Amino acid sequence: MPLPPGPRISALAQSTWYFAAPDAFFRRAARRHGTPCTVRVLGETWVLLDDPAAIAEVFTGSAETLRSGEANALFRPVFGPGSVLLLDGDKHLERRRALLPFFHGNSIAGYRDVVADVTRSTVERWPTGRRFALLPSLQRLTLDVILRAVFGIDERRGQRAGGLLRELLTWTGAQRNMLAMGALGPDRTARLRTFRRVLAPVGAELAALIGERRADPSRGERTDILSSLVSHTDLTDSDVRDELVTLVLAGHETTAASLAWAFEALMHDPGTWRRVRAGEPGWAEAVARETLRLRPPVPHVVRRLTAPMTIGGADLPAGITVAPCANLVHRREDLYPEPDAFRPQRFLGVTPGTYTWLPFGGGTRRCLGQALAMLEMTTVLETVAAHATLRPASRRRERARRRFTVLVPSRGALAVRT
Repeated sequence: MPLPPGPRISALAQSTWYFAAPDAFFRRAARRHGTPCTVRVLGETWVLLDDPAAIAEVFTGSAETLRSGEANALFRPVFGPGSVLLLDGDKHLERRRALLPFFHGNSIAGYRDVVADVTRSTVERWPTGRRFALLPSLQRLTLDVILRAVFGIDERRGQRAGGLLRELLTWTGAQRNMLAMGALGPDRTARLRTFRRVLAPVGAELAALIGERRADPSRGERTDILSSLVSHTDLTDSDVRDELVTLVLAGHETTAASLAWAFEALMHDPGTWRRVRAGEPGWAEAVARETLRLRPPVPHVVRRLTAPMTIGGADLPAGITVAPCANLVHRREDLYPEPDAFRPQRFLGVTPGTYTWLPFGGGTRRCLGQALAMLEMTTVLETVAAHATLRPASRRRERARRRFTVLVPSRGALAVRT
């Protein structure tokens, strides 16, 4: 069964281009070959989709036919086989139901004060009058939020756990390591000596934290997610460990990247910055949503077909991976006039479309942490605006580069605090 057309250069060349300039890679492929189009990256073959009707077919299709866990198997050595991101079918739905109460709007509302407190402490450490990269600071900020809200650990323990998790993120974020993972596949990656060297201390630290929390007689009175996870009768220590790693890697890194992009845009748009600084209702949330439209931290989601299926008018064989692509659908001019412009007012009082705004995926695989991510982004934007004035270190806008699964500003969102 022939696949839709796509770039004819080698899979290695496509992977290299994908890492070097992911935005240009997707958009050039779609512009030249139309959509759906086929690309070959990291040992996988993806059929990119940007039509909302085709995306609806994927998000509402059978979970047995469209498998996300299988399509993301490359990351099994990192997240662990028990991660909700890598489960399929009934196992995925059972785990999702178990985790969903921890991320409900009412459950996370209490984290707003934690986020604001960590943000104020972060801003106090920013230098004045000289340029610095916002991204590393925002990565530490979002990791601190996770360690306090999810793990519920003190600063001393948080520094140790955070340091080990950052080492794992640094390893997985390196382009050469991601290319190696794509070439080797999950099983051989898991046996890599360099990978095991950074993963083993993380596993040991998390195992110790889980054991301590299980033995804590007051855990039922705690509000952190780790205490709730270990109290859940159906989750083993291994399951809890995998979900914690997933929360850190899929949660804090994406939010930090999105915040870096938001500030990169705001520093070049003083009018919108003044509105956020003035606390005008709805503007911080609109900035967050428009940032996630222009710069979705994860450019696409994937589903592996277990049976032939027609999607977007294309007859696709079993074994192929379809990829609803936020980078493409978010830049459609028929959906978003002036699609390359930063215009937060698009979302003032407007709920984003289910199949036209995809930073958190969709369907039964929609990101569990969406509400927490939006709360965190809006709170950080409002708190920074109230306590600091930033300007761009350069008039040159930043391009996207890839760090693990996330697209980040190429120079880390360079800023000067005035």
